[in-house]
Amino acid sequence: MAGGADAPVRAEENGWGLPRWLETRHGLGPRRSRDLIARHKIMVNDAVCIETTRRLQAGDRVVMIPETASVPMVKAKRRGLIPANPEAPRGALRLLHLDDDIVVVDKPAGLTTHRNTADLAEKHNRNKKYLPTTLFDLLRRQLSDGPGSPLPRLWPLHRLDNETSGVVVLALNPDAAKSVAQQFRDHTIGRRYWGLTRGIAKPGRIASHLVTDRGDGRRGSGEECPDSRHAVTHVRLIQAFDGFSWIECQLETGRTHQIRIHLGEAGTPLCGETIYDRRLHSAPYPDVSGSPRIALHAHDLEINHPQNGRRMAWKSHWPQDMQKLANLFAKQAGVTLEKLD
Repeated sequence: MAGGADAPVRAEENGWGLPRWLETRHGLGPRRSRDLIARHKIMVNDAVCIETTRRLQAGDRVVMIPETASVPMVKAKRRGLIPANPEAPRGALRLLHLDDDIVVVDKPAGLTTHRNTADLAEKHNRNKKYLPTTLFDLLRRQLSDGPGSPLPRLWPLHRLDNETSGVVVLALNPDAAKSVAQQFRDHTIGRRYWGLTRGIAKPGRIASHLVTDRGDGRRGSGEECPDSRHAVTHVRLIQAFDGFSWIECQLETGRTHQIRIHLGEAGTPLCGETIYDRRLHSAPYPDVSGSPRIALHAHDLEINHPQNGRRMAWKSHWPQDMQKLANLFAKQAGVTLEKLD
């Protein structure tokens, strides 16, 4: 494929992986195909492709960035040029998608998504420099042109807890932020989480009204009142082990700590949970899992693209620590761990 050539994906190629498509359509070897993707030299539908696992759909348009181009650039509305930087430093955030309007990131556990209101109140305080770095901070630096250059503006749209890993989307301009934020308010966003629980979780729909203090100082379920928030979580049991389970939670609403609260109050708290690990006025459920953090991962996210309305989805397979924990549970139970995308 000549540099910069625009090639559409044919109907018979629907569902093909991007490396296979490059190899078949343009005679590239497997190593060459993956190298081009790794160096951000391939664009799909005007967005720099980040993953070698990208699946193509009929009608997608694939472009190879010429080798003479230094760094693929994405022109963000009102923000000038934002690079999809292939020379990101070791330990940089893993980007799942980047275009003119949104950036999708695979957040590691142990990293705060963005500052809360209390932190922002400290912006003029001399102690601000001691606040921990957030995903928001790291991403702005990673998307900048380099040391000394202006940092791009970002609009956070949702938050994952510090210990929760997985898919996060941020907007690159106010119009995109308004569009996606409205989707969150309308509950049209698709969000699924993987979790490892103590005890065998019961599949089904959990609905309650969440309050800031259920009676013991913790957030939790209470009576419906003007200050309560309706919360609905759908739980699917993927695999049961000996005293533990692997579940998928689909959010119908997105309240603070919703999954953690619902699972804890159901008697099957997440492994590593130390706050929502008990029923009201009850002792904590024992945790012998050995999980060093809350075993919750934002597995996939679906939104309508703010520019063209097209439904888009991104997945993040669970991280190494949760994979090891699940493998251990399966081994102890004498079963084979299920394999899911």
